[in-house]
Amino acid sequence: MTAFFRPVTGRDATELLEWVRKLARFEGLSEWCTASAVDLECCLRSGLCEAVFVGAESTRSPHGFALWYYSFSTFSGKKKLFIEDIFVEESMRGRGLGRALFQYLAERALESGCSRLEWSVLEWNRPAIAFYASLNAKPVTDWQSWSLDLSAFGKQPG
Repeated sequence: MTAFFRPVTGRDATELLEWVRKLARFEGLSEWCTASAVDLECCLRSGLCEAVFVGAESTRSPHGFALWYYSFSTFSGKKKLFIEDIFVEESMRGRGLGRALFQYLAERALESGCSRLEWSVLEWNRPAIAFYASLNAKPVTDWQSWSLDLSAFGKQPG
């Protein structure tokens, strides 16, 4: 299947939010999904993150998306492209759209001078883990991801 890509702009924030909510439902994390279309629009317009819709060229209809941002590695002295979210509708999996998304993101990373792509995956998501392994991606086993809710310091995000 030939894939098409449509960059997401601030005008697409409502549509993007629908996709983010689909991902949250798939992951069983809907209660964590508190973003609004305004939140996403602000982040996209400010350049904090970027996103793309992916679909089948034959239909020109989105069947998934990826959202990413850049961070920095002091060890390599270069940027990294961090994939915050990547999702393809279950009915469209196994048709090459996920691989096409990773190819797209790898090209973006190279054009931007990045040293690598990074992302996280839920441990229970064995099909995704198998897919990532098929791309020759490797899990990072010596590090743990941590998170600190700002309310622990009596602060609320503004």
